[in-house]
Order: sequence, then structure tokens, then C-alpha cells
Amino acid sequence: MPALEPPFPACFACCPGGMCCGGGVDDLAAWAHLPEVALRAVAGLFTAAPADRQRQGVTARFAENLIREYQLRISARTAARCRFSPSCSAFGLEAVRRHGAWTGTRLIWQRLSRCRTTVAYGTADPVPVAGGAA
Repeated sequence: MPALEPPFPACFACCPGGMCCGGGVDDLAAWAHLPEVALRAVAGLFTAAPADRQRQGVTARFAENLIREYQLRISARTAARCRFSPSCSAFGLEAVRRHGAWTGTRLIWQRLSRCRTTVAYGTADPVPVAGGAA
């Protein structure tokens, strides 16, 4: 019998049987990775920034790292539920990249506040263009 392999690296280290990963019984168990997400986002500040991201400040890099780590460590382990297109985390990443940390965070909060059960899945809601033009 082949050995059982976790769907994601290091899943057995945090979750018995890797149940939090790959859509186990309880998607909330994937949130056990939240401390790891925060620590990796901070650690990412001390790595070299990609050449096209050199102009970003520390706050914007931290926000971008936090969203990327969320996408890799939590969102990938839970069922897709986002009602908008692009997904809220992809929207957040693009908002931070286009508008910076503070305005991007405001746009993310506005997007999250618009999410209701009456919104149809797949509703288009792109990131506004920098400069206020529609």
C-alpha cells in the first residue's frame, strides 16, 4: 500500500491526517495556518524585492506578502466561495499593487463590505484604475 501523501507540503505537521488541507471536513481548520501566514509575511520583508517592486514601501510590501501568504496557505485549503470576479484576494493584491497599501486596504474593505448573499457568483468587480478614472 503506498504511503498517504499530504495534498500540500507540511500538512501532516499541523493537522492530524492532513484533514485541514484540500477541503477536509471543516474548512475553518485551515485558519490554523494564520500564525504561519503572518510570520511569513513579516519574513518576506527581509528578502530581496523583485526588480519591478523596488519602489514599494515597507507597508505595501507587507500587505502584498500578507495577501500572497493567505492565498497560498489558507485560501488554497478551503472551498471557493467568492461571489466576485476576480476573487477578493486577487482584487486585494491588485489594489495594493496599483494604489499602495493605504488606498488598497480601503478598497479591499469596501469590496468586502459589498459582499452579500444577494450578490450573484461571478459578478464582475474590477480594481478601479489609479487616478479615479473609471
